[in-house]
Amino acid sequence: MDIGSIKVGDRYRKNMGDIASLATSIDKLGLLHPLVVTPDGALIAGQRRLEALRLLGWTDAPVTVVDLERIVDGEHAENMLRKDLHPLEEAEAIQ
Repeated sequence: MDIGSIKVGDRYRKNMGDIASLATSIDKLGLLHPLVVTPDGALIAGQRRLEALRLLGWTDAPVTVVDLERIVDGEHAENMLRKDLHPLEEAEAIQ
């Protein structure tokens, strides 16, 4: 999908964190998870990935299209229902 056509509405996440490191990772490994958008191109999930792709100069991005009535439901599922690595798991992965 053309990155310029993706519409980013009001989001709960305000702090995007370290986009440059995410962009470096995407540049090295590729985009591991596509952005998630509604059929009309409204962003559901992947705002940090979108910003990293823009930083890298990408003009198109892989997307998964999901038809949701409320974008916030997808944003919640993406950000609140996942389980981050435990610090010991993170340390093991780094080694």
